[in-house]
Amino acid sequence: MPRQPRIPSYRLHKPTGQAVVTLAGRDIYLGKHDTKASREAYERAVLAFKAHGHVPRPTPQLPLSIVSLVAKYWQHIEADGLYIKNGRPTSERSCIAVALRPVVRLFGSLPASDFGPKNLKLVRNALCEPLPPPTGDEKRRRVHTGPIARSSVNKHVHRIRHVFRWAVSEELVPSSAWERLRSLEPLKRGATRVREPDPVQPANLRHVVAVLRIAPPDIATMIRLQYLTGARPGEAVTMRMRDIDRARAVWVYRPLSNKNEHHDIERRFGLGPKAQRLIAPFLQLDPDAWLFPGRKRHLTENSYCKIIGKLCAKAGVPAWQPGQLRHNNATWVRRRHGIEASQLVLSHTNMQTTEIYAEKNWGLVEKVMLAHG
Repeated sequence: MPRQPRIPSYRLHKPTGQAVVTLAGRDIYLGKHDTKASREAYERAVLAFKAHGHVPRPTPQLPLSIVSLVAKYWQHIEADGLYIKNGRPTSERSCIAVALRPVVRLFGSLPASDFGPKNLKLVRNALCEPLPPPTGDEKRRRVHTGPIARSSVNKHVHRIRHVFRWAVSEELVPSSAWERLRSLEPLKRGATRVREPDPVQPANLRHVVAVLRIAPPDIATMIRLQYLTGARPGEAVTMRMRDIDRARAVWVYRPLSNKNEHHDIERRFGLGPKAQRLIAPFLQLDPDAWLFPGRKRHLTENSYCKIIGKLCAKAGVPAWQPGQLRHNNATWVRRRHGIEASQLVLSHTNMQTTEIYAEKNWGLVEKVMLAHG
């Protein structure tokens, strides 16, 4: 029977104080002698020698570059299915791509651990520049090509910081890399090179009425429902009878998805007598059927907005957006019932508010909807 090769023992290298083992005629240094880490290194070296007959030379680990970090983060998004609602990617994915584009363009080869506040400030300056003319598919999606709003720039910087925060949690970069980036303060009001976001105003009711006169029945119904309930356009187009609880005098509509569902916040609307009359023709539908169907599923928010734009042009009135109807609702409720009622109707509650508090105030929402909705 062939003799098994003897594995050299773990021993002390006196000149350096390190543990050492000699395998295949080569000394492998294992770290400080008589420590747990050095004994683990010894076990790994011996196992590798038994498996392969030699100990592979350690390859130098290059520092993780920015472009590699961004690639790993995007793989994390894809693997974990982040920023997807109802099987479709949300706009947040596009926003993350926009935020990271100048990071990769300006500092792609830089080690991620060396990316600091000054680098982030240069990226922020690049984000403040006007966007290039849209090409290809971007022509259908992008509207504004001038300087983006200050609030949007600050949100993009926050997204970049979030990538480094994730990298710290994955032990890809030291925690100091993220901590340094937090020292860069957001752009304040009055900053140059950026514009202040235009405040969203309520739609002019005369212009809304002009559109209602020529709108198809389903579009007119959505417009009225938004005005009565304060629903966002995306919440109006996804209505199904299954999502409407008709047990009480004021019906309760819980959208299939909402803007803050990833924070475990439930969104619900009160549907008063006027809204109920609008929905009455749909009561015979299948509970899972969309009230406002589109080509494949329900009418999309983008299609809804485009239809409103075309109807405004046809009616000869300035264009308004369906999202403005939410502000019409807020203005009406606040004027007659106060700011607290307006916040509750629109679900403008603090994310830390308890469900008990929400239940306590639902009676006020019902009172408002009986009068307005």
